[in-house]
Amino acid sequence: MRPKKGPTVIPKYRYSSLVECEEAGNHRVTPPTWPPPKTAQSLTDPVLTLQCELCGAWLVVYEGHATGQLQTIDVILTDEQKRRTKQPA
Repeated sequence: MRPKKGPTVIPKYRYSSLVECEEAGNHRVTPPTWPPPKTAQSLTDPVLTLQCELCGAWLVVYEGHATGQLQTIDVILTDEQKRRTKQPA
C-alpha cells in the first residue's frame, strides 16, 4: 500500500526555533498599539507580549526595545506610533 500524500505544508515562519532566529539576528514584532499601556502591574516599565514574526516565539517587549535602549527585538512602528514614543536623549 502506498503512503497517503498529505497537503504540502508551507512554513509559517522563516525560522523553525527561537534559537535559530536569535542566531540570525534580532526578533521582529509589529505592535497593534504603541506605546505599551501602563497597567497596575507595570507602572514603571510598561510591556506588551507579542509574537515574533520570524520564528513565532512569544516575547516580552518593553518600550526600550522601540527606542533602541534595549537590543534583541526590532519593533516596527507606524509613523503615528513613532511620534508617541519617547525618544532617548
